[in-house]
Amino acid sequence: MGHRAWTLLGLTRDVSGDGDWITATLAGKSVFVQRAGSRLGGFENVCAHRFYPLRIGKRGNGPIRCGFHGWLYNADGTAVGIPICEEMFGRSRREIDRRLDKIDVETCGGLIFGRLSGPGTDRSDLSAYLGDMAPALAALTDGTAECLAEIDQTTAANWKLCYQITLDDYHLPTVHPDSFGNAGYLKPNTYRYFASGRHSAMFTGLFVPKAEFARWIDACRNGVLDDKFYRIVQIFPNLVVALFPYEGNWFVCVSRYLARSATETQVRSWILAAPIADTVAGKPQVRVGALDYIGRILREDSAVAEHLQSIAVQISKPPLLSRQEQRVAWFDQAYAAFMADPGE
Repeated sequence: MGHRAWTLLGLTRDVSGDGDWITATLAGKSVFVQRAGSRLGGFENVCAHRFYPLRIGKRGNGPIRCGFHGWLYNADGTAVGIPICEEMFGRSRREIDRRLDKIDVETCGGLIFGRLSGPGTDRSDLSAYLGDMAPALAALTDGTAECLAEIDQTTAANWKLCYQITLDDYHLPTVHPDSFGNAGYLKPNTYRYFASGRHSAMFTGLFVPKAEFARWIDACRNGVLDDKFYRIVQIFPNLVVALFPYEGNWFVCVSRYLARSATETQVRSWILAAPIADTVAGKPQVRVGALDYIGRILREDSAVAEHLQSIAVQISKPPLLSRQEQRVAWFDQAYAAFMADPGE
């Protein structure tokens, strides 16, 4: 998927200064994003000499210099410093002409997305890939929004089992009885699902009209978030962005579901102060409560995914999906179509 699907790599706030860098995983490969002045560049995290990882750790600042033999690269990924080059290789640095493998990097709001470059790549830009969801992500994750916390969680289950739970509202009363499910099952007319290409959204409210999605996207495009109810946006293949209230304040939870193996998933979540007036400023107890709330939901979902994984070999037929699992069906259809067409 890495050549065609744009994947969240991190937040722009973590590479705000010249020379700042972050590491991430993209289609199973270690990559890093680094700022050089006003520009972000992305590369596979492998030295072009003896393939040593250039960046160790999650984030840092400094020139692109290999810790194995000291090769130095410029902002374009070209090797510009090779110690005692002619003595060691019998050629000049220009004659050797080694460079790092680049990845495509673009931003939306405060989010950094990446994609592997190479044959079969859909050349559409990030905005085209996100479609109608682009204004929503830009508004929800405004680059100035304060990041309150990061949560890293490893779940012993396949990434699709983990991700599909976020597309399912039928489980809320049983899995989350003290949070989402404390009012029982969702009532008709208090929620609505919206499909947008491969992506989807779920809105709640006292009454959610069919036109609400288009109205909301227009408001986001104009930089206005006037929400009073829960909103969740799923970006294919593995990103969830939720806008939620807690104790009268608003937060945004950005979660990425990353396959570590066929039976292990890393769920990395960033909790942001929503760019809505009168939110969490000056109320630390509200922040703590909101973070506990999100942490509990993630742990409860993780437990369900691990139980599903324990009997995965017995899943041999299609599931029976309810109305409140419609987004699971949409995702499965999008995933099957995406995987069936390598030239898409």
